[in-house]
Amino acid sequence: MELAGFKALPPLAEIQIHIYDPDDDTVTAALLAEDESAVALARFKLSLEMQRKLLDGNTPGPWQINREQIPEINRHLKRQVDVLFRQSAP
Repeated sequence: MELAGFKALPPLAEIQIHIYDPDDDTVTAALLAEDESAVALARFKLSLEMQRKLLDGNTPGPWQINREQIPEINRHLKRQVDVLFRQSAP
């Protein structure tokens, strides 16, 4: 994400998407702590069209996004990708 100037998600791994209240810091920290393999928690905004395409509105999530979908997601980003938390290097 840094190499792309925070304007794109990296097409290197699968992404898990959660919808949450961005003002609730306890939820954001818990999301990162849930997955031991997670390296960061990032926030991004998608076009409504892409949200409808990717996210099944009948389930509460989280939703898995395959790395093959990342280039299409990047074309629908509505703003910069924000890195909220990073895991410390071991």
